[in-house]
Amino acid sequence: MGLDVLVLGGANTDFLVKGRELPRHDTTVAGDTFRQASGGKGLNQAVAAARLGARTGFFGRLRRDARGDEALRTLEAERLEVIHVSRDGERPTGVALVMVDERGRKQIMTAPGANLGVTAADVTQAAELIANARVLLLQLELPLEVVETAVRLANAAGVPVVLDPAPPRELSEGLLQGVDLIRPDSDEAHVLTGLRVIDRESARRAGRNLLARGVRAAVVGAPGGDLLIT
Repeated sequence: MGLDVLVLGGANTDFLVKGRELPRHDTTVAGDTFRQASGGKGLNQAVAAARLGARTGFFGRLRRDARGDEALRTLEAERLEVIHVSRDGERPTGVALVMVDERGRKQIMTAPGANLGVTAADVTQAAELIANARVLLLQLELPLEVVETAVRLANAAGVPVVLDPAPPRELSEGLLQGVDLIRPDSDEAHVLTGLRVIDRESARRAGRNLLARGVRAAVVGAPGGDLLIT
């Protein structure tokens, strides 16, 4: 039996500080709470899908270190159907430094580490796993050639591709044409389209730009709520 959702993406250790306000340039502010937990966009999405009852698989890379072991235990505890995690001998497990203020605004800096060790050849070896999934969920925390390879394999097998284009970066027309649903926030939409998303109308323009370039549907983050453009 195939998977409902296959997630190919990043796994990190998140170091999170919450406080009243975010620091400005060259300033220090006091936070209220600190938390360390396994995270990364890919790992988080895999856990969310599994908790919603989907038969879920995760494909990624961690170092054989204490933080990598903890991330793997997190995936195993969530009872994913398939956990395809390779272990890196040189790069550390990825890390994200996250600051969040009382309004929910955040600043994040990452060091991808072992996530950058995933190769296109690794993904090609997982072609059968991709072909047997109902949907492939991707982000941009892995090398771009890895994402491109996964999209090609999914397209060849008729598997729908959902892309969370984060962290933000420009993408080729060829890659966008292989995406069934893209979900950028306002910053990511700006990088992808050159259009600043400040309201629902500008979000609609950004979404139509992506549709014109080959994406089949777009959910664009906008003030007042996400906007679906098809």
